[in-house]
Amino acid sequence: MGKTQKLEQVAYLHIKDQILSENWKSGFHIVEAFISEDLDISRSPIRAALSTLADEGFVDMIPYR
Repeated sequence: MGKTQKLEQVAYLHIKDQILSENWKSGFHIVEAFISEDLDISRSPIRAALSTLADEGFVDMIPYR
């Protein structure tokens, strides 16, 4: 469980950094598969990180898009 938490934290920090540095502007479509390739981690921690960011209001999650 510790390793999953770390991977989720890595994904969380990466995505949040991209948003705050304005590399990903409002309306940018975040694709889990692309982040997974960039960070070389599975999509589950990325999905969890996106969920956390959605709870914090940084992203909007739209199912099946």
